[in-house]
Amino acid sequence: MKSQREYIQRASRCPCCDSPDVEGGAVEIDDGGAFQEVDCAACGFSWVDNYKLIGYGFEPTDAPPPSTKHPTPAPRSFDAPLRGKPKIDALEAPPLAEQLSRHLSEEEEAERRHLTDAGGGKA
Repeated sequence: MKSQREYIQRASRCPCCDSPDVEGGAVEIDDGGAFQEVDCAACGFSWVDNYKLIGYGFEPTDAPPPSTKHPTPAPRSFDAPLRGKPKIDALEAPPLAEQLSRHLSEEEEAERRHLTDAGGGKA
């Protein structure tokens, strides 16, 4: 029987009898690799060839045209608090915008009450 290293050097031959009369089944692809059941017609030995994904390639004619690349959007900051009421066009305003506006008013009122209570007087 061939060692793993010997088999890899001449993988088109049976690892048991070294016959070139081998037949492989369908290659089944899995995450990061593939495998294939192989049988030797000369001695009847069966084994599984294991394949490891090491990268990808394509023919230069199959390369995607440069115009299909999508630009990376600029990062958006969500750290800054929303101040005041959002400006929304009345014709495009969905009901959610009204809810947001009401919620902001409630937050502003709560903040005002907190400042008034903390200062001991009226704002």
